[in-house]
Amino acid sequence: MIDWESARALLLAALCGGAIGLEREIHGHPAGLRTHILVALGAALATVVSLHMHSIYGSSADPGRIAAQVIAGIGFLGAGAIIREGTSIKGLTTAAGLWTTAVIGLAAAAAKTPGMLGVVALTTAIMVSVLWGLHIIESCADRRRVTDYRLIVHIKTASGDLEAVVDRITTKGWNLGQIRVEQIGDTDEARLICRIGSITQSTATRLPVELARLDGVASASIDPDRRR
Repeated sequence: MIDWESARALLLAALCGGAIGLEREIHGHPAGLRTHILVALGAALATVVSLHMHSIYGSSADPGRIAAQVIAGIGFLGAGAIIREGTSIKGLTTAAGLWTTAVIGLAAAAAKTPGMLGVVALTTAIMVSVLWGLHIIESCADRRRVTDYRLIVHIKTASGDLEAVVDRITTKGWNLGQIRVEQIGDTDEARLICRIGSITQSTATRLPVELARLDGVASASIDPDRRR
């Protein structure tokens, strides 16, 4: 016989975890739909087992012991999602999301009243709204955030085209670092390397396209300057 109340709890946990995981999956994060469903489902099952043991053994079985271990154990899974790249750290939101998803799974299994079920659904809705909403806000902020970039321009004929490239980037009024020109082998081609300070991401995206249109420019690329 299936315990339909427990089955309902597991299904609710899986649905809540799936709603959160879908947002992570769409935005290409390492812990996506399947991971969040499994975390919520596993946490809910742990709670179901705890409550079942308590109903059998009474006060000698602490119903919160297994659930507490789930909260502690999910930290190891969250730690695996955190990655350090240079001076930045990525994955903190994913790690926090996994932890909260586990708690939602615990709550879904422990909910015995419509009011508590509503709290579980509301928490899931708030979490998904925060992830979606902040993603939009952060995307807008990233486009306006100023940072330093390293520009590299491959010039076909250094003697004739270098001046045009230099004029184009110096007339913008940017905070330019030292402009370095390197000859490429024994050819007449050259590579211009320049550090540009405090420009927005949208400007950095347009600049290589603009420079690539100049006569004599083979290619142009720009990347965030990681030096500190």
